[in-house]
Amino acid sequence: MHLLSLWVVKRFEKWIAKRVDKDHPVMRQIPEYLGKIIQTTDLRLQRMGMTSKPLADYGRLESFRLIVGAVARKSLRKLAFWRWFGKKRLTHTYLHDEYLAEVMKLAEVKDAAGIPVIKAA
Repeated sequence: MHLLSLWVVKRFEKWIAKRVDKDHPVMRQIPEYLGKIIQTTDLRLQRMGMTSKPLADYGRLESFRLIVGAVARKSLRKLAFWRWFGKKRLTHTYLHDEYLAEVMKLAEVKDAAGIPVIKAA
């Protein structure tokens, strides 16, 4: 899935480079910024062992095959019935916690923009 997001960022970089006001000091740096994002993500993927070579070395067909394969695997994992009965994620646990729901209803929490604040005694 990282390859898909990097492909989108590359496309976005090319699209935005044509439409950016080259005279604006911030907008002028966006193409270089997006290029740096791609470069650091590529290095991170190599260091984690998710890719065997730099993304620039992949051809179009090989990149397409890897992206389609990743999307297909992710979709098939969602359909795997044996995963439906597994452990629930931590986010599911605390989002459905009754105690936390009661805490979030308190006026002090609502006044603090949803952040529980513990006042010193």
